[in-house]
Amino acid sequence: MHEEREIARHIADAIDVLGENLTAGDTIPRDRWPELYRGYARDLGLNNLRHFVIDGGRRMIYSIRKIGDDPAFAWILDEMDHKEYEKLFGYG
Repeated sequence: MHEEREIARHIADAIDVLGENLTAGDTIPRDRWPELYRGYARDLGLNNLRHFVIDGGRRMIYSIRKIGDDPAFAWILDEMDHKEYEKLFGYG
């Protein structure tokens, strides 16, 4: 339970950072996108994918979105540990 609270706190901190700077994370090259995110691109018009390193070695996967005249925002797609991230994106 303590670990889950710690992860939740790190996620909240990361969301605060992204709220101030949408490009705080790094771009994930399109040729690294696994099929799951390619499906999002087809079905939801996802045209960019980024990752943000969360304290504790976790990764938050997000996309910068803009809808109509509304301000751009970080659309959080996933959160995972570093090992899962490397496997999913073919770095491991």
